[in-house]
Amino acid sequence: MIVPICYNRLDCLRATGQILAGGCLCLDLNEGAITTTMPKLKTHKGAAKRLKTTGTGKILRMKGLRGHLRRNRAPRAKEMYGKMLQVSPADEKRLKRLIPYGSS
Repeated sequence: MIVPICYNRLDCLRATGQILAGGCLCLDLNEGAITTTMPKLKTHKGAAKRLKTTGTGKILRMKGLRGHLRRNRAPRAKEMYGKMLQVSPADEKRLKRLIPYGSS
């Protein structure tokens, strides 16, 4: 039987006998051990829709300024709007926090 030590979260009050979710500290009375579970990381949905992750972990983005006024641009410039670019290394750490499990 697992007994939650912190009673202030509804996630801790499950009576299923499983290890409790939500990053809480729980006491297992069967084994006499204290177990902790890591909290789930939430994905930023806006970033997940705009960014893609490759198989090697690189983050790709689309170019900006592609919404309108494209008929005035050269065909080669218009071609470049269809390709995805790798995110700048300066932004990569910050963006990986927004999509911790990647985005396909």
